Amino acid sequence: IWIGDPDEKWTSTEFETLGAKLHEMNDLLKDNVEYFSGRDVIDITEAMTYLLTDWDVLEEATHRVAKAAPRHDADPNSPGNGYRSLLQVTETCVSKILTRLRSCKANRENLLFNPQPYVTDLTDYSDILRTLRRMLQYAVVTDTVSDRNHLFMPESEADLEKDAIAVFQEIDCSCFYGRRVAFYHNPRVRGAFRVIVSAMVGYGAGFHDAPDENLINNSTVAVMKGMGCLLRPGNRAQDVVARFRSCDIPFAKGFWGLTDSVPLAQHTGSIVSPWMSVNKEVKIPITEQMLLTCFDTIPLVYGLNKKAIETPLDGLGEVEKEIESQQQNLSKAELQQLLYLITKRKGVDTKLDLNPPVIGLHQKFAKMVLGPGTTPPTSDLRLGYINTQLLIHNDEPCGVRGGVIIHIHGGGFVAQSPKSHEVYLRHWAKHLKVPILSIDYSLAPDAWFPRAVDECFAVYQWVVGNRHLVGGGNKGRIILTGDSAGGNLAMAVCLKAVQKKVRIPDGVVCSYPVLNVKLAASPSRLLALMDTLLPLGLMECCLDAYTGNRKDLCAHPLMSPMTASEELLKGLPPVRIVASGLDPLLDDSIAFTRRLKVLGHDAEIEVLPTMPHGFLSLAYLGGGADTLAANGTVMR
Repeated sequence: IWIGDPDEKWTSTEFETLGAKLHEMNDLLKDNVEYFSGRDVIDITEAMTYLLTDWDVLEEATHRVAKAAPRHDADPNSPGNGYRSLLQVTETCVSKILTRLRSCKANRENLLFNPQPYVTDLTDYSDILRTLRRMLQYAVVTDTVSDRNHLFMPESEADLEKDAIAVFQEIDCSCFYGRRVAFYHNPRVRGAFRVIVSAMVGYGAGFHDAPDENLINNSTVAVMKGMGCLLRPGNRAQDVVARFRSCDIPFAKGFWGLTDSVPLAQHTGSIVSPWMSVNKEVKIPITEQMLLTCFDTIPLVYGLNKKAIETPLDGLGEVEKEIESQQQNLSKAELQQLLYLITKRKGVDTKLDLNPPVIGLHQKFAKMVLGPGTTPPTSDLRLGYINTQLLIHNDEPCGVRGGVIIHIHGGGFVAQSPKSHEVYLRHWAKHLKVPILSIDYSLAPDAWFPRAVDECFAVYQWVVGNRHLVGGGNKGRIILTGDSAGGNLAMAVCLKAVQKKVRIPDGVVCSYPVLNVKLAASPSRLLALMDTLLPLGLMECCLDAYTGNRKDLCAHPLMSPMTASEELLKGLPPVRIVASGLDPLLDDSIAFTRRLKVLGHDAEIEVLPTMPHGFLSLAYLGGGADTLAANGTVMR
């Protein structure tokens, strides 16, 4: 459904190049079809005719998206949004088709002309272009429904948004994962993503789907499958799509966690990054006061635990109902332990699976949920620790700026650790000349929201009073930073500081953060259909793990900072966001920055148009000069 005057011409000069390329492509296609159709070269004629199909619809959709794109920029000095990203990918695809068409026209009279390579390339890119056309059409609908003012559909259109998401989940995206995987990235990044996709398929076949636990057999299957995908890219597309669509949390944790579990990968940071004079684990002690002030669910857990212990047997049913009614406010571990306590008191021989054991996994909360015989902790009792990693480049006092950087790692809320992000953190510590404290927070699904937020906030509160213990001086600034899921947690910590009316950080820097924790309809989210690090299925299962499948919590401001009230947003420290132009989460950053700017808040965003999600980790692992420059932008 198109809105507006169909005869309206291209109005934005910045997209005139794309319009010219589309028309040149159309002219070359017609010229080549006319030439080959009279010479009985059937395959290449069919491939080019296929590209001509619905060309006018493609041009119309591209035109509409080009008109919408400039309206949604958060900063005219750094334009970027999902509409622009779709146009950028489309232009890359059209440029590659043009290269082949021009070559074909120049060489078709040659006696040794071989049409088969052209057929293969044009068939691949025509499938991609037709899929992009559908995505552009979807983006036009999004722009229309959202009153052409917002990147996300309004709450009033929730049913339409749900239907729209269901439609684009059914789009066949296999064309993006065959021979042309990551075609829209620079050659260095494209090569890295080809390896990642092949490794993902190999890992899934060798370990996740393995019928036994024989390490040698599984490793052999993984290597053979992965190498097969790498060497025969034309055959891997269906394997990749099937893997993404059947993705689950064990797969996500296992594959993304390889950087922490494989011996060589564990030491990548020390191999490719600068030496650190201090690189040690710092255990942040948890006291009763910290539990009661930083962990919002602990008083609730303690109260329910007390009822479960003291209530007579005939009243346990009511306590059980109360516990279940509060499950959206409890972590998975707390809920299981409380229900376990109830069933044991009832005398039921329960076989409740606590693997890994809840208490073993959450030692720091053991005193709150142990059951009969538990005594309330005294104020000076340390109930456990939150692990962090401290990085300092030299033994001298911190640099001119002073202070400390608190880093929160990404990993979809379900995987990775400070160690897996050392590859760029070491460079930061060296060039910024300040200590970096990276938090090893509890991961979903064993720790649902808000456990990670509470732990990161507790570390922040500890640093406020003890920054001198990590080399930050007594009065130095405290800056929070995080990438992807870590960016979400960094912003949530700032919002919680505003809620609690405590000292707020001196600034927050987020790299490609997720700020709207739900499957939402926005133009950039369409990129999940072609992304190798954030495919749609993987994104969905990670979000479900973090929310604990409690969909109603998606609008909580500490889960989705984009939904925070104006009062909370006004209390934030200065905000700096570095967004990736080719990232399914791009629109989160754009929409959030626009909200802050409307409120007159100190907020800046820099969109790096050619960068993928996760570029920080790629920068020092062969991602090329562009990713190194992007890393420099974050440091600045």
